[in-house]
Amino acid sequence: MPFTVLDVLRDPVFHECDPIVAGGDDALNNPVRWAYTHERFDVVQFLLGGEFLIIEGSALAEHNDDASLRAYVDSLVQTGVSGLAIELVDFFTSVPASLSDEGDKRGIPIIGLRKRQPFVKLCQAINTRITQQQLLAHMAVDNVMTRLNAELSHAQSAQDVATALADATGGKVLIFDSSGSVTASAASSNAPSGSTAFSTNTHATAVLDITQDGFTIATVTLSQSITPLSAETLNQVTASLSRVLPAFMTLTIRIKMTQRLLSGNIDGTVASAQEAADASSMMQALGLAKDVRCIPFALAIKNLSNDYLQLSPLLDELRPRCLMHCDSKGIVGVCILTASDTNSPEESPCLPFRDNNHLQALLGTQSIRIIAGHAIHDGESLLNAIAALRFAMRQAWPDWGSVASLDSYAYRRFVHQADTSTAIMAFICQSSPWLFTATSDALDTLCAMHDCCGNKSAACALLGISRQTLYSRLERISLAADIPQSDLRAWSLLEMGAELIRALRATGNQSSGAVARH
Repeated sequence: MPFTVLDVLRDPVFHECDPIVAGGDDALNNPVRWAYTHERFDVVQFLLGGEFLIIEGSALAEHNDDASLRAYVDSLVQTGVSGLAIELVDFFTSVPASLSDEGDKRGIPIIGLRKRQPFVKLCQAINTRITQQQLLAHMAVDNVMTRLNAELSHAQSAQDVATALADATGGKVLIFDSSGSVTASAASSNAPSGSTAFSTNTHATAVLDITQDGFTIATVTLSQSITPLSAETLNQVTASLSRVLPAFMTLTIRIKMTQRLLSGNIDGTVASAQEAADASSMMQALGLAKDVRCIPFALAIKNLSNDYLQLSPLLDELRPRCLMHCDSKGIVGVCILTASDTNSPEESPCLPFRDNNHLQALLGTQSIRIIAGHAIHDGESLLNAIAALRFAMRQAWPDWGSVASLDSYAYRRFVHQADTSTAIMAFICQSSPWLFTATSDALDTLCAMHDCCGNKSAACALLGISRQTLYSRLERISLAADIPQSDLRAWSLLEMGAELIRALRATGNQSSGAVARH
């Protein structure tokens, strides 16, 4: 674990200064890279980040006004300083309120030192402890990796790999295949007495993706009951597992095609013409012909290690009718719709998860988060939907325990794009790619409904058509776009997309992205 500001406060030499935390006490776990002292007001030009700064306050006394003191703290935060200690002997006898307030606001501990100690003595004590801890950490890494590699050299199965990792780290291990099924599990014999395998009483859970030739072949969870392994150690563990585990995992052509499809398009916005053609070919090879409709979804798990027992029944129920891919970011998949699924005119983007007892039990525990899109039937729509889902997954936390429509993230995704053209293309592809080929009458109808806020009488007057003609147009649009009029949010996005398409056509801007292809 990293050396923190809290460790500084616990140091015996530092404790002789009678320290008091005057601000930023919620940030005492900030990691400390080095202790340093310098009195200049523009001290940040000498810092790299991670320093614990100790000062007597002479420079601050010359800038003792609220604005300057707050600016000083802000400059430390922007540089990445982990904490500030100020002596309360000569220049200050108490920590100025502006320093304390800014420390609370910006998340940096502000500590007053009520007794004097030579700063060189303080820095020496803190930096010696940091060096010692780093040395011990390296030794621990060496010990873990030596034991792990020795045991992995004799592994004959995925279960052997799980056992080796659990024994070497003193933790609890699960190995999932690419579809989210548990392949192996193990708990260290050194786990605390009285603890049950995969209980929630753990320090931290690391989730590692094990890849081969660019494909995820397994996802490994490591729940650590004592001290969490550092990022450096976890990287080494991942490298060791990647050399051994592929021999015991299945990576078929079908799994590869499924992963490619469920990774979305390369740039995360709009699929290229070649990507769309490749995706359609893969869908056909996987048995998803053009007349098959499926709903893309993303399922994120709060703690894959702790929640897998509850999650398994839901995944087992979905797996026969779904293509799924599991990795450290969650589970992404498509649920294949049958004729019975689409009989209802009130079709919901969350249809595969409706009336599911296993799902309702999980939602009640706040363990998962599901985002579901609309039914699609071609490769391009699937790639664009998956890209939108992956964006939504990154944006959704910490809203656990719910099922949401992908449509609810459309505007957020729109404003996150780097340029206007990309934003428009991504928005239209997400709302309905059909808009690119829509007739002028269809676009005018949607725009009129948008301009009239859904008032059909006003839309008829604006278009100069009868109410029956409007109804007929709306029905044809609903069938062509594959969006029921009862889905008000999706219909609203469709109208907005029509406005954007009409604006593009009016300006002659049809030379980039999806517009050019359609």
